[in-house]
Amino acid sequence: MKVYVTPVDDPLAAIPGWDGELLPIPYQLAQRAGALRREISEMLDRSEPNDVVKALANNVPAERNARTAIVEEIFEHKKMGATVPDNKTILIEGYDRYVVIHACFGDNINRTLGYVFEEALARKNLIRFWWSDGTRILIELTMEVQQIDLKKTADELFSLSWETAKQLFLNRIEKQFPYPERIKNIAQRFGVLKRGQYLGHPNLCSLDSRFAGTPIYEEAMHEVLMDKIDLDRADEVIAGVKNHELQMNFFIATEKPTPIAYHILYKHFDVPELISPDTVVKDNLQRMKLALGYKAVDLICFNCGRRENRILIKDIAEQPVCKNCSSGLLAVSSWSSQSVVDVLSKKLARQEMNDAERDTLAKARRTADLVLSYGKKAVLAMSIYGVGPQTAAKILAKMHDDEESFYKDLLEAKLKFITTRPYWGN
Repeated sequence: MKVYVTPVDDPLAAIPGWDGELLPIPYQLAQRAGALRREISEMLDRSEPNDVVKALANNVPAERNARTAIVEEIFEHKKMGATVPDNKTILIEGYDRYVVIHACFGDNINRTLGYVFEEALARKNLIRFWWSDGTRILIELTMEVQQIDLKKTADELFSLSWETAKQLFLNRIEKQFPYPERIKNIAQRFGVLKRGQYLGHPNLCSLDSRFAGTPIYEEAMHEVLMDKIDLDRADEVIAGVKNHELQMNFFIATEKPTPIAYHILYKHFDVPELISPDTVVKDNLQRMKLALGYKAVDLICFNCGRRENRILIKDIAEQPVCKNCSSGLLAVSSWSSQSVVDVLSKKLARQEMNDAERDTLAKARRTADLVLSYGKKAVLAMSIYGVGPQTAAKILAKMHDDEESFYKDLLEAKLKFITTRPYWGN
């Protein structure tokens, strides 16, 4: 019951390493999740969301907040007019240049289908990238969804014969073996590579060509087919669609994707906030509000020149005034406030200013005018990334009836700035 340790000088023995990965979502669990979706969808056809949340308390062992999130997601999905994907229903959803195949079949089956579909679509020059999880396959096309016949394309993918699907899979794997780390581990077991040896990206990805035709490559393929791929069940899925045991529906999203599609899209979409479902937007607004409260700004009095440094927005009064002269004309600055103070000091001392200094003072004065008119809300608005006095003035002029709509406008202004900034000139 004792542990004996001795010092080791070997630098490679500093910290134990671990090569591992998350457990995959199995077929049975994905099917159970799909069945639960079906059950909730049918309940929502008869009852209000709050009643469904209460009813689920008996057979869904989760906190109320978790049950509420699930129900609201499916409710919002149905409101968009999309079929709810479940254990018996595949939904093919198109949005922008993405196709989301909602398929409750688990990681291994969806991964297998992904490779098959990749090879089939690559031959038509339709695919750029693809990703998958236990309930979805996300495909990024080379063009907009509206430019293809989505139903025809999906029908062709799910009408493949077993022999064709298997050959497409093998062709894709042989072109570029997608699990180089598996070859590395086996090569280390064989003693061909030193255990614990680090391999960078280029060297790691070249292992398949280095060991092609060897027992190491064959063993890697064997292991992948055992625990990463499920060709038999993937064939059952395709056959299930062909013989109508599985239903396949279609939905084209216009303004934003469905809430169920968002979970995989947000990882790969350029600005995921633009496609957030309403339930996620509410959470984002709450997080933004909380974060803004703890953001520090400088307030500079235009009347006497006093600067209050690094004050948290949550500690600012609803109608702030200078602690020295009680003026409400306070400029807001979250960076380089010293330059504003220096220029303001020259103005108060009636010293000559150059054009750049007058421009700096004019910009600061616009922020002070907004604080004088709108108080703390102006400070909040101008603390958002990408929101200057001009944009803040437009938002503040709306005189929002509730706090949520005010923060929503701020979030939209931030997103607009992020998406349009790359196209601005110098």
